[in-house]
Amino acid sequence: MKKSMGLIFVALLHSKASAAPTPPEILPSKFPQEIQGYNIQTTYGNFAYALQYQYPKSLKLKAEESERNSGPRITIHTDWVRKSVAFQYHRNCDDDCLWEVTKYQIDSDYFSKLAETHFDPHATVEDMKAEGILPGDEYDHTPKISQEVLDLLLANVESNTVTETTCKSIEKSLEELEGLQLPAFDIEGFGRDKKGKQTIVHSFAVEFDIPVLDRKLSNYRSTIKFWGYSGYSFAGKLFIDIHNHIEDCFPQ
Repeated sequence: MKKSMGLIFVALLHSKASAAPTPPEILPSKFPQEIQGYNIQTTYGNFAYALQYQYPKSLKLKAEESERNSGPRITIHTDWVRKSVAFQYHRNCDDDCLWEVTKYQIDSDYFSKLAETHFDPHATVEDMKAEGILPGDEYDHTPKISQEVLDLLLANVESNTVTETTCKSIEKSLEELEGLQLPAFDIEGFGRDKKGKQTIVHSFAVEFDIPVLDRKLSNYRSTIKFWGYSGYSFAGKLFIDIHNHIEDCFPQ
């Protein structure tokens, strides 16, 4: 079930360092608890997490395939990966060159359905045996996610687009980026290293892809990419400032 991203980020920002770990995926009753000494609950959890880990990549790919990716894109990797989301800005010159924002996400319940349908415990056990992984070491196994499953993941990414007409604060969110100056570089181990704030155990990562025009070359566009972890980082704080303007434009 979809939740307000604002509430999620506020919770992440103000969580204590001892926050509870991400809840494990519950093994569906149709699967056995054990096969040849291997713990199937653990292997199923590994598979479900590996599936969710592909999700932010699918969000970015969906935006790229839409051909509405000429403006800034912000991809949020939440600590519970299935809650990740992407915001893609685009200037629509088929409609008076208005700015739009498209929000990409998947209903989080879909991951459980996808994992239950495509997890093969017997094949997983055979893979672990072939890799020399013994019972008790199931966490050492990295599940393989087939292209079929990745295609299903991509196909089920939903989108919701708002325009400057329906979301007048889009301009304010873009103003947070216009003329942005990145902070001075601080190379670890060289010069005087600055100390940062300690981040909480469970937070979010945010990734920016921003097309910019080179003023020295006509119509030449390059892309600036940067990312950060938690709301204390440069990227995290910037996202919060941007998101505050457009949060109410999307139905919860």
